[in-house]
Amino acid sequence: MPSLGFTVFREKILDGSKTQTIRRARKRIIHAGERLYLYWGFRTKACQSLLVGRCVAVMRLPYSAFKNDEGIARLDGFASAEEMRAFLERVHDKNVKPPTDETLFDIIRWEVI
Repeated sequence: MPSLGFTVFREKILDGSKTQTIRRARKRIIHAGERLYLYWGFRTKACQSLLVGRCVAVMRLPYSAFKNDEGIARLDGFASAEEMRAFLERVHDKNVKPPTDETLFDIIRWEVI
């Protein structure tokens, strides 16, 4: 029962226009068919459940394989691949090293159940 926390794209998640997320590769791989719990403000006092979904696909890819992909960027809620790259590099720079071309990411897609 994996949980995913979000701090951006709340409305897009709720209206169903965002049905994927890009995360650094996890130790515990999420598998297609698993139930996903999506939260806003995860691990904060203001945490709210957004929805429960079912994972329909997970792709583990190196950053170089999708960093210029406009289609993946738009499915994830970004206006462009450039915006997606800036976000991923900014977010991951806070907690860990910025991604290199070899850094593995999971692209997790879901459907609402």
